[in-house]
Amino acid sequence: MFIMLTDLHASFAVLLEVRGVAVVIKAILLVLVPLFWEERNLLLLTALIIGAVSSHMPKQYRHRLLFQNSRITTDMRSG
Repeated sequence: MFIMLTDLHASFAVLLEVRGVAVVIKAILLVLVPLFWEERNLLLLTALIIGAVSSHMPKQYRHRLLFQNSRITTDMRSG
């Protein structure tokens, strides 16, 4: 989660990219675990799969903006 904060410091556009949306969805799933304790295995497995797929995507897909807007500029840092 700390890495997400450093990305947010550079540009809040990360929340509109595939990787940002994946992090938000994973966080929501983890918050739902105590509320839906009986479904915890499904929630945790779903979060794990989303994390594995989103972190191993090629850069062109991981950094793609889901909600296009000409005024949004993404983080141009490399690395």
